[in-house]
Amino acid sequence: FLLNHTGHNFPLLSKLSHKRAIRALVTILRDNLDPKTTEIGLTTKSLAGLVFSVVVGNKILKEEAQLMATHYCAELDENLLEDIEQFAKKALVEDCDEIKKSLEEISSHPDLSRE
Repeated sequence: FLLNHTGHNFPLLSKLSHKRAIRALVTILRDNLDPKTTEIGLTTKSLAGLVFSVVVGNKILKEEAQLMATHYCAELDENLLEDIEQFAKKALVEDCDEIKKSLEEISSHPDLSRE
């Protein structure tokens, strides 16, 4: 179901055994990844997931977020994903000017829109 509706199968769900918990998580994922109802767009959501995964240092989550980002926005290339990862790493330091500069560089990438 999720693979058909979101382009991703969420392999973590297969590790869960409680059907009620699985059903609840599937409902949450289905609702949050519905392109018809999202207000910020699925590319933005997946890129936010990529930033989060880098900040918390979760390699598996980072790989999954990259897969989802490229699924929702085929124009994303390795260079942009790397730029976003570097931006996320800078968020771990407290140099606001450097973070703002990185954000401006990423925002000006031709494959991303302000939407």
